[in-house]
Amino acid sequence: MHADRTTTRAMLGIVDETPLILVYGGSRGARSINQAVASLLTQVLPLAHVLHICGREGDETMLRAHMAGLPGALQQRYHIYPYLATDGALTMTAALVAADVTICRSGASVLGELPAAGLPAILVPYPYVHQDENADYLVRHGAAIKVADGDQQERLWSVLEELLHDATALQQMRHAMHSVARPEAALTMARLLCAIARSA
Repeated sequence: MHADRTTTRAMLGIVDETPLILVYGGSRGARSINQAVASLLTQVLPLAHVLHICGREGDETMLRAHMAGLPGALQQRYHIYPYLATDGALTMTAALVAADVTICRSGASVLGELPAAGLPAILVPYPYVHQDENADYLVRHGAAIKVADGDQQERLWSVLEELLHDATALQQMRHAMHSVARPEAALTMARLLCAIARSA
């Protein structure tokens, strides 16, 4: 992760240490997460900026309608993108570096992306595949909190509010997330494959 936190936050108009929450559900988005976050905007935005990568399946219209109903000052704290391209000014890598906490699914990629960025997470596993195992691994290491997909309306705000008011807990989660990073994984695998090939 080589993006610069200060520069990336400045691109979003964040020039102080106001927390930034990154919300994403993959390239197609996650409708249940999008709907849950939309319902919480009036509570969240007085405390933090939200960078919402909503996917390209049609939720942007709904989210912008919610945004239009907010006071102007809060609208300035809500940043919606359907997708972040790898060659754009603001990339997903930059978003991960800029954020203080994320709300996202727990597909296989989070086991590499979130530890590399050291980004604390509220994980909402997609209920119809094996994402719980990924979430549970990060939860066991103290790097994430898991909220079931069907429990978002009841739990998401209380979990998020607690983290936004507890800088120490967020910092502990950040350290824990960094601790599970394996930046040497590709080199280790290459060495193992070479060793297997030599012994064949």
